[in-house]
Amino acid sequence: MARKRSWTGERLETTITSEVMLEHLHRYALATEICKNKKVLDIACGEGYGCNLISKLAAEVTGIDIDETTINNASKKYFDKKIRFIKGSILDIPADNGYFDLITCFETLEHVSNHEKAMSELKRALHPEGILLISTPNKYNYSDKTGYKNPYHLKELYKDEFYILLQSFFKEIKLLGQCSHSMSIIINEEKTQSRKYYSGDYNSINSILKPEPLYWVALASDYSLPDVNNTFFLHPHTISRIQEETKEYVEQTITYRVGNAILFPFKLLKKLFSK
Repeated sequence: MARKRSWTGERLETTITSEVMLEHLHRYALATEICKNKKVLDIACGEGYGCNLISKLAAEVTGIDIDETTINNASKKYFDKKIRFIKGSILDIPADNGYFDLITCFETLEHVSNHEKAMSELKRALHPEGILLISTPNKYNYSDKTGYKNPYHLKELYKDEFYILLQSFFKEIKLLGQCSHSMSIIINEEKTQSRKYYSGDYNSINSILKPEPLYWVALASDYSLPDVNNTFFLHPHTISRIQEETKEYVEQTITYRVGNAILFPFKLLKKLFSK
């Protein structure tokens, strides 16, 4: 029996319910709006759930990932004549020039240091009239403001750096901001396009202009791009399930287990003396 690999947080799997899940599924929701009857490449496809979602509308879908075990698992899980999975890298995409009408590239760019080479390969594999749908962390909000350093990220980008990179390869660009929050939605059925944002806690509530994006999502092409609305992605019972799964994940880490073992005698003493 194959050993179950622990989840690192870098490749989303369908057993995970988290903010990462919401963020990834929302991006694929955008992809489903523009993939109808197209030949689609999902680069760094991971477990393959995105290819499966896109395949319901696309003409064909190719999922490419650098990890051979991941590709083999995806091939077994999503066995469909419209989907094929191939081992490969964004720096050397195993595809003919101009083959794909749409390429999705979610949370991949930051994992390579040579962004120009990666973009060159994406452009080469994309049809001259095709669309690239790409996302990457907003370095300012993701890393600078939080002080968090993701060990899997080789090169993150600020907004202007990301835009300039895209601009050097494509004539048309639409830049979108993405973030995920615990939220409640109240909809005025007569004003479905208007919106106002609030943020707060038990101590104060404030009106804000808009949420700060944690990720940038962009559409790029040498031809006209489709209109993109402001969108929401909802998942039932997300808050409680995120809390439960985060607790389970933390308790399975080596750091937690070692710390718990060290503190166990002290917890036992505290319990004895509190009686």
